[in-house]
Amino acid sequence: MKEVDGRVYGRGVMDDKGPALAAIYALRAIKELGLTCRHPVRVFLGCDEESGASELRYYFNRTQAADMTLSPDAGWPVINLEKGIMTGTIGMQTVAGEKQMYVLSVRGGKAANAVPGECEIRISGFCREELETKLAQAAKGTEAVFQLLGGTEGEFTVHISGVPAHAAMPEKGNNAVTAALALLAGLPLPEGEEKRLWAELAALFPHGDFHGEALGVDVDHPLTGTLSLSLNMIRWGKDGLWAVFDARLPIGFGPEQIAQLERRIQDRGFTLEHSEAMPHYVPEDSPFIQSLLAAYEEFTGQKGFCCAIGGLTYCHNIENAVAFGMENGETDNHLHGNDEFAEVAELLRGGKIYTSAILRLCGG
Repeated sequence: MKEVDGRVYGRGVMDDKGPALAAIYALRAIKELGLTCRHPVRVFLGCDEESGASELRYYFNRTQAADMTLSPDAGWPVINLEKGIMTGTIGMQTVAGEKQMYVLSVRGGKAANAVPGECEIRISGFCREELETKLAQAAKGTEAVFQLLGGTEGEFTVHISGVPAHAAMPEKGNNAVTAALALLAGLPLPEGEEKRLWAELAALFPHGDFHGEALGVDVDHPLTGTLSLSLNMIRWGKDGLWAVFDARLPIGFGPEQIAQLERRIQDRGFTLEHSEAMPHYVPEDSPFIQSLLAAYEEFTGQKGFCCAIGGLTYCHNIENAVAFGMENGETDNHLHGNDEFAEVAELLRGGKIYTSAILRLCGG
């Protein structure tokens, strides 16, 4: 981490190491001011939030949840409703009966919950001029950057650069994997299983489809908004296809939509495995929520309100738990991206809000 002109830069300074420190310093402020809490206050930090929150299972196997839980894991004012999440894994064995594989390998994405900013393809059987034309067409249609790298004996590497983003907000990025599929579906491959594979996969996950319209699952609800979906990881080679998509589920998404999604994918010849968690909700009119909103209003001078998000926080599977800060919604802090930053003034103000909230909920 480094500090430049009132900002701190580094992975997690806003999501969520900086906010975690603000909460700890809030407790330090209460102690140094000589104030007391009539109820115990507990802080726990985990290191697996991006990969399934296994530490929460460990923790709650050994202790009970608090009566009220807040996490500085999202934005202001209060996040009292979180969409559900589905993670789906798509597979297909190596195309059988083909004498030659034209698409030798495809590799893109590093995490199921992050829109990929890069993807790489190895292709054989085409001349440079033909590929350059197809790359130009794909770049125009997707606004991604396609680079044709050196090749020998008709084998080339194509590097696709998009814009990374959190999977809860895929529209803020430019998905390099679906851009790669747009290119592959447009290649003049010979008729056969390999050509069909890329055409079918691109039809299921067209570039720019952020809501699962092609899969027939674009459910909308006034409290949670519309379903969001993005294909974020792909591997293709001699062992076949492996790809992972992330979907954020609104209220109203249920067994009917799951069955629809399964049919669309399996009818096109792919296997599908999936897991999901349903939406999480804490009523806005509870004294808990109202105390948090009052603390927010005290140090911002702005009217507090509740809102819904597509991302899952640590609160998702904890009863009576909400996300409380710390993004302001107006600044792009480059979460999960290059040059992630936090304003020092924002971190300090957040610490004051947390101090006030803790005293309102637990003070003597």
